[in-house]
Amino acid sequence: MGSLSDYAENSLINHIFNTAYTSVATVYVCLCTADPTDAATGASQSEVANANGYARTAVTFSAAATRKVQQTGAVTFPQASGTWGTITHWTIADSATYGAGNVLAHGAFTASFAPVAGNTPTIPSGEIQVQMLATHYTAGTISAAAADNSLNDSANGFPLFPVGAVLYISGFTGSAGNNGAATIVSSTVSKIVIANAGSPPGITLVNDAAGESVRVSLSGGLSDYAVHSLFNRMFRNQAFTKPATYVGLATVIIDDNDVAAGDITEASGTAYARVLVNPNAGAAPKWTVATTGALDNVDAITFPTPGATWGTITSCFLIDSASGAGNVLGYDNGSVQDQTVAANDTVQFAIGAFDVSLT
Repeated sequence: MGSLSDYAENSLINHIFNTAYTSVATVYVCLCTADPTDAATGASQSEVANANGYARTAVTFSAAATRKVQQTGAVTFPQASGTWGTITHWTIADSATYGAGNVLAHGAFTASFAPVAGNTPTIPSGEIQVQMLATHYTAGTISAAAADNSLNDSANGFPLFPVGAVLYISGFTGSAGNNGAATIVSSTVSKIVIANAGSPPGITLVNDAAGESVRVSLSGGLSDYAVHSLFNRMFRNQAFTKPATYVGLATVIIDDNDVAAGDITEASGTAYARVLVNPNAGAAPKWTVATTGALDNVDAITFPTPGATWGTITSCFLIDSASGAGNVLGYDNGSVQDQTVAANDTVQFAIGAFDVSLT
């Protein structure tokens, strides 16, 4: 499975929050003899030598779905007139010219290969995929084991959650102690091990019957709508107009697939309104510019003073409209401390408190 490059992360996050990303009509596969890493550029990547018939070759992708794009159709390179070395990795570039352009994504082949004179290297359809991992997972096959503080799902598997991140767990009915937040110690597709009880924010798991529906998630992320729109823009040259970014508050936990205003329960009450945050060159409040795959708010994001309660706030979200219907761009369930907003409270994200990252 492929990963986004540093260039792609900055370009995509800035497309939402700052400057629109200009996509190219065609993207190309480059063959590499070593891991290009996220920092790769068209000039610095470990690309096959510009000799013996090698050339970058165009690739097409399916419409983004399940937070990924996938190569459609075989990609056939020119016939080799000599050796190309041992090829282990691929990149997707936005230029056909050797040594030029930007790397958009990179990944490893399932098996290395070493073309020699007379070979016509071909990448089979579906081999190249670029994915942004889901930030939540719910299934009826998850079970818990108290002995090693682990969550197990050998039937379907988990996303590869990052070690050290806080995992939110809910849905167990066997014991209230099973619901809460814990630090991820290790993560595989079949088992997630969390911090032991007594190591905040660790919780204690007890054995529960398989078949119980359990939800595990990171604190937040981009919505499926945003991921699919961005991927279609970058890898398929599809239209995605740079959106406005309004910050709103919600009284329910939000998921990746909550993609429209109607999918969430928004705060309400006297004077409640979403707050527009502008691109870096705009009026306050505004965003910083992403240079390392991350940005935050330059100015405090301050909501109108409540005239009455807005309910118990559990989450915040980004949306592309000032009110009513709109597309949810992203959300955060963890950075917002659950609390009830009362009349005359100050409701605000301090400078730098609203972090957004694709790293």
